[in-house]
Amino acid sequence: MEKQKGFAPIFILIGIVVVGLIGGSYFLLRPKAPIDHSLTSKLNIEISPTVAAQPTQQTQASPPLSSPTSAQPTASTQSTPTVTPTTALDTSSIVIFENEGAIPQQDKDGITKRVIEPFILYYQDNPGQGVLKQFTVKINTNANKAQYPYLAYSRFTNGVTYDFVITRTSGKVDWWAPECMGPCPFSATFKSKYPEIVAKVGN
Repeated sequence: MEKQKGFAPIFILIGIVVVGLIGGSYFLLRPKAPIDHSLTSKLNIEISPTVAAQPTQQTQASPPLSSPTSAQPTASTQSTPTVTPTTALDTSSIVIFENEGAIPQQDKDGITKRVIEPFILYYQDNPGQGVLKQFTVKINTNANKAQYPYLAYSRFTNGVTYDFVITRTSGKVDWWAPECMGPCPFSATFKSKYPEIVAKVGN
């Protein structure tokens, strides 16, 4: 019995060593837990917008906005003719006789001298309508053609239109006369050149 008691501490020591070896082996050989990359992913997500918002070299190399001077009128815009009253008859307006061959020469001459020329001079002296761009004469094909044989269509540069009928009395084209609210603003040149129209209006 005394020998068995003497071996007891030896067995206890051996057991402690064995348990220590087993525990150490387990600690050294146990599988390592995977590294958590979630923090790195989170950092990338937070950093990415900042990086994307940085101007690239192409953006920095973009051409600058045009200076205000580039919006200045071009030479063609600045050279638009201005309207100024003048005593000289403006011959730049386009006059068109539609179906000219069907208009008797006597009527054509009468329309030119009694309608077109005073019309151009009057609105040249009074440029509120703009510059006369085109004046067209057409043969009236309506039922009232006996009383009003011709129709006149005028177009001004500012978009104003003025259309009227041309009358003829005793085989002669009648004088044109402007329609005025009150006295018509005839210039001295117009009064001396077309006293018939001034008398017709009653100024």
